[in-house]
Amino acid sequence: EDLIPNEPMVVTITHNGYVKRVPIKSYERQKRGGKGKVAVTTHDDDFIERFFVSNTHDTLMFVTNMGQLYWLKVYKIPEGSRTAKGKAVVNLINLRPDEKIMAIIPTPDFDESKSLVFFTRNGIIKRTSLNEFSNIRSNGVRAIVLDDADEIVTAKIADVQTQYIMIFTSLGQCIRFELEKTRDQGRSTRGVRGIKFKIDTDIVVDADVIDSEEQEILTVSEKGIGKRTTIEEYRLTNRAGSGVIAMKLSPKTGNIVGEVLV
Repeated sequence: EDLIPNEPMVVTITHNGYVKRVPIKSYERQKRGGKGKVAVTTHDDDFIERFFVSNTHDTLMFVTNMGQLYWLKVYKIPEGSRTAKGKAVVNLINLRPDEKIMAIIPTPDFDESKSLVFFTRNGIIKRTSLNEFSNIRSNGVRAIVLDDADEIVTAKIADVQTQYIMIFTSLGQCIRFELEKTRDQGRSTRGVRGIKFKIDTDIVVDADVIDSEEQEILTVSEKGIGKRTTIEEYRLTNRAGSGVIAMKLSPKTGNIVGEVLV
């Protein structure tokens, strides 16, 4: 590893599971209004699902729907041209049948002051010290014990700047509570309830970690409706409550599908 230059790379992951890295210097700076350049060529039925900038010495943590966590050094991802289609991620990490990647988290280290926060479809949240995942294993490790019919929706890194947790549900609920309301737990534990559903058929669709009430969040529905809101507009409550209404839903909006900090 010491012989490999620690350079910034653009890492792209497609919907069908193809991954590649391209040196960031491959993308020349352009003026506003420029045409841009092709970032990746995909198969006909594929599209880019995630992309981020990470250094070659960083470690990528892949969190799956089944609660497993896998590691991969960025430099072990084949470097390709901007137009290359990439390599199937199943050839790089030992995914089980029917396992789906729900979160990819780059980290330069496993600082014990940071935590990995896991969110499940049934409203469970679990916080574990990042240092618990420093012992890299080729077959991955179990990051959380899941109830029957439950699965991971997403996972995020919380650090010393993180103040709040926000959880969004398909039927328009959102809860915001302080990160300190959840304590660190070991890997072989279930976690605690993050949100209580008002309707039994509701599920968690997305969640985030928040540094400041001044940040803004964009909530998006399945019919393409977006709502941009400051964090402070979501009333602070206790963990495991029902929260507040994030978006008023109707047949014209459809259910909530996700959110992103803006």
